[in-house]
Amino acid sequence: MIRTKLLKEHSVLVQMLEALGDAVIVSDIEGKIIYWNKQSEVDFGFTSAEALGNTINLITTEQRDGTSYAEVWDRLLRQTTINTEVARKCKDGSIIWVQVRITLLRDSSEQPLYIIGVSRNVTEDILKKNKLLVFEAILESIQEGVLITEESQGGADDILLVNKAFIVLSGLNQTQLKSGAATVLKSVFPEWNWSEADSKSISQFEVKRDSKAGTRFLSLITVPVIDNHGSVSHRMIMLRDITHLRMREDQLQIQNRELKSTNMELDRMVYGVSHDLRAPLNSIIGLTNLMKKESYGKEASPYIDRIAQSAERLNDFINNIIQYSKNNRKVPSIQKIDFGELFNISADLHRYTEAGQKIAFQYINKERIVIESDKDRWQIIFNNLIGNSIKFSRSIPNSYVKVVVTRNESAVLVSVEDNGTGIPKDRMDSVFDMFYRADNIRSGSGLGLYIVRETVQALGGEISVESQVNSMTKFTISIPLKATGAYGTESYRAT
Repeated sequence: MIRTKLLKEHSVLVQMLEALGDAVIVSDIEGKIIYWNKQSEVDFGFTSAEALGNTINLITTEQRDGTSYAEVWDRLLRQTTINTEVARKCKDGSIIWVQVRITLLRDSSEQPLYIIGVSRNVTEDILKKNKLLVFEAILESIQEGVLITEESQGGADDILLVNKAFIVLSGLNQTQLKSGAATVLKSVFPEWNWSEADSKSISQFEVKRDSKAGTRFLSLITVPVIDNHGSVSHRMIMLRDITHLRMREDQLQIQNRELKSTNMELDRMVYGVSHDLRAPLNSIIGLTNLMKKESYGKEASPYIDRIAQSAERLNDFINNIIQYSKNNRKVPSIQKIDFGELFNISADLHRYTEAGQKIAFQYINKERIVIESDKDRWQIIFNNLIGNSIKFSRSIPNSYVKVVVTRNESAVLVSVEDNGTGIPKDRMDSVFDMFYRADNIRSGSGLGLYIVRETVQALGGEISVESQVNSMTKFTISIPLKATGAYGTESYRAT
């Protein structure tokens, strides 16, 4: 009856309430709902028919939030209007947050007539606020300084948020922060190129600060936030103390220089000792060769052979050490290189040995490729690879060592091929390792191919191998047309 009378007497008012974007709930003095507008249906999920006749407890949560009918009635009798922000329970069991204003309507004689509640769903605002609080708490807990600005037509002027770490690291105070981000930051970090900082890309800068407490290094980074229109809406400026990193880098550089110095001293010592050993060793080799020509009887001959073999093995080892040391120590000397000349020098070293006399030496360079590179290092490569081919040759009529020089669009290719004993598949991955020996039958230090790989890398190239047992072995060196070696200078130039 009361609701019907209300609707008839205030039909225009009711139409206005239905059109509102706020939920409007009217209760009688007994707490029963007599009016429930459409926005109330949207916000809380209950239809008007489901809500009418119930109390406001229909949507109150189980927690005592001070908005149950009994609590509201008691407060309204004392203060007439209540403004609050509370959680509300929806029909589906979900919880929303509303900002509500509850008013007690009285008649002309001040007798209570109705309780009117107008609420607005502020769940999204509350969630954003909570997220911001969490975000602020996180920023306050980190050591990096963070300052967030809002972009305006004149640049990043408005400071939205700044954590304590940023204030401490930058030396700013609250008074300075009021003058705007751009003004403050330009005065604190005048060395920074702020035209770059105002761009749409991330920019980074490092500043050095000297004080009584010592020198500090700070890393300053700006990260632009792009909106849906492609414009910068905000900027996040991060400040980090990287003094410990710079000190660590300086310490590492000092240690690196000390290690290089120590390594050079060791290298010089090894190189010198190796040279000193060669003279007496060559004497031993010469004496054993003379002894082989003399008649010392059958019993002495095997021992003389063993002495000669051991001396040759030691000589190879010393030569490898000298080559390795030379490759590490030598400053690149760029000059024109004729691969045919390198081949002939290496072939002549082995051509008249017992094994070399049975080898057919072949050199192919149809395009007559001549390059500019480090001649000494190329000679080390040729000597080792050709010597390796002869060492692992087979006693067959057509035994050969073949060097082929070609080029493609990006590199010069030099291959050294033989038809010797070959390399088993299970050992292919180890042939370039230091001190690795493919077999225990032939003498060798296990340094030759390791030195070759190191030398090729010093020239800025790569080396690969393919092989079949008792058929062939082929080493291929690829040097890019614009190779830059480990020495920081161009190690190859085509001519």
